[in-house]
Amino acid sequence: MLGRTMIDMTEKHTQQGERTDAIGLFTPDPNLRARRRSHAVAAGVFALLLAGAIHPVTAYAQGTFVPTGSMNTARVSATATVLQNGQVLVAGGQTTNGVVLASAELYDPNTGVFTVTGSMHSPRSYDTATLLPNGQVLITGGTATGSSAGLATAELYNPATGTFTLTGSMSTARENHTATLLQNGQVLVAGGNVGTSPIASAELYNPSTGLFTVTGSMGTARYVADAALLPDGQVLIAGGITSPNPTYVASAELYNPVTWTFSPTGSMSTPRGYFTATALQNGEVLAAGGYNGSAQVLTAEIYNQAAGTFSLTGSQTNQQGGPATLLANGEVLIAGGYNSVSLATAELYYPTTGTFGLTGSMTTARNDPAAALLQNGQVLVAGGQASSGAFLASAELYFPGNVTSVTITGSGTVQDNLGIINCTATNSVQSGTCATTYSGAGTVTMTATAFLGLTFGGWTSGGSTICAPSGNTCSFTIPTTGNFISASFYGPPTMLAFSVPPSTATQGYAITPAPTVQVEDANGNLVTAGPASTALISIAIGTNPGGGTLSGITTVSAVNGVATFNGLAIDNAATGYTLAATGGGLTPATSVSFTINYLGGSRVNFVTLGGQSGTVNSGTAGTVTYLVTVDYTIKAPLT
Repeated sequence: MLGRTMIDMTEKHTQQGERTDAIGLFTPDPNLRARRRSHAVAAGVFALLLAGAIHPVTAYAQGTFVPTGSMNTARVSATATVLQNGQVLVAGGQTTNGVVLASAELYDPNTGVFTVTGSMHSPRSYDTATLLPNGQVLITGGTATGSSAGLATAELYNPATGTFTLTGSMSTARENHTATLLQNGQVLVAGGNVGTSPIASAELYNPSTGLFTVTGSMGTARYVADAALLPDGQVLIAGGITSPNPTYVASAELYNPVTWTFSPTGSMSTPRGYFTATALQNGEVLAAGGYNGSAQVLTAEIYNQAAGTFSLTGSQTNQQGGPATLLANGEVLIAGGYNSVSLATAELYYPTTGTFGLTGSMTTARNDPAAALLQNGQVLVAGGQASSGAFLASAELYFPGNVTSVTITGSGTVQDNLGIINCTATNSVQSGTCATTYSGAGTVTMTATAFLGLTFGGWTSGGSTICAPSGNTCSFTIPTTGNFISASFYGPPTMLAFSVPPSTATQGYAITPAPTVQVEDANGNLVTAGPASTALISIAIGTNPGGGTLSGITTVSAVNGVATFNGLAIDNAATGYTLAATGGGLTPATSVSFTINYLGGSRVNFVTLGGQSGTVNSGTAGTVTYLVTVDYTIKAPLT
């Protein structure tokens, strides 16, 4: 849900920073243009992430923004929706001179490029975009000119055809409203304004019929409110502006999709509009920032449905006002916004501590950009308005902390003994494992998605692979009670390492167990897929204290990242040998030092004694009083 964006930076301001636009609707000076479009799909964010493909990328430092490709059209107040194929649909908004756009474009995370797609039937700004379960995107309402009374029409974007088609219209024209995907697949559209009048009515969109149906109305008419889907399927709608316009409210209410009714719940501690409401992974809702009618709000609060109350949590470091995005690790990113000037700063909310903290800043200051969480865990931030008033076409990517997520579902009596559906492994070194235990019996389906360019390395149980790393989803039967199951993840291949080092052996005989070399990422995790996992790996003597020669097959192709060297032998005895592995364009590996022992034996092949020579059986009595033996076959003194 969005608030209005200031188009003309020279407009006159009234009523302590508020302004009146062309239709007389009060909106704040570009404070907190809360771009919380993504709340409409908050409930499906993990399903979307976990179903997505893995897209390896260059690893950047945590909390870093990096430029990516620019949009074809500079735009502000656009919608950004992650499609099921991982691409991002950016649609509508406004461009230079406040022209409202009908155009749309697609961002491809694999290439970092925006391409133009079909245009909407109507230009739209202050509308909503919601990803439907069938993969299409529902666009509702908004304004077509920036000064009109709003639109009642709605349309669908079909990624398969790249086109928009009109669908059923709403019963009421509305803009600055909320749109929330319900657990039954329908979409709740609530509130907003028509002209200068806040709206209390709400309606449901049914994708099966393509029609809107009027449902119960809110107790308070409101626009520039925000909404969040709760774990039990109800919808929290809080804050906003009501009549007499502009009266900012702190009240909140719950929509029950079973009874089609709204009921009041606890109020926020302060009135606020243009804020962000983010459904957290623990089922609570973070309400942050906003504008209270006279000033920007730094405070934030948490809604607890069980208690039906809001309680204050940590305050923001800056008066951000940018879009809020729930990250895969449960933190919330708030990027950019406006505080006298457009902001490049960004900060994170940490639910475990209830505090905010600054993270890396964007490369460009931007107010009211579009933001979307990509399937690889990065955040796309696109467009917005610079402090100069210029509209931006540029975009950038946020690389969050390194997170890996695993989702498990089961049938029969299988239960996750950790008591969680989402097992999240956070590791400061870009990769790691996620493990859990199970009880009961039945079939379990486990889906693992690696973020920050990590790749899924497979499932193991009891030391055995139960799901090959050819995909990120597998189904299998839990064989015993209390089984321990783990998923591994790895980053880009960077180096070779000896997973089974060479050990002490006898000269001329094979080194056992066979030395193995594996392809690893920068953090020592086995890389099991990609070209490097099948690279030709060669092995040779590194340190050579005995002047020995290495025999056996010394070049092999890795299999799933592992190269095994059977039959290697060194012909000369000595202590302090090492082996060196090279190949695949990776950093070479050197083994630990090891010893090659003398062969020994009961036969001396050649004897030299005081200038005389001959063959003597070892241990046979004779007239020799001092004996030096040399075995010229194996070039080593015998004991």
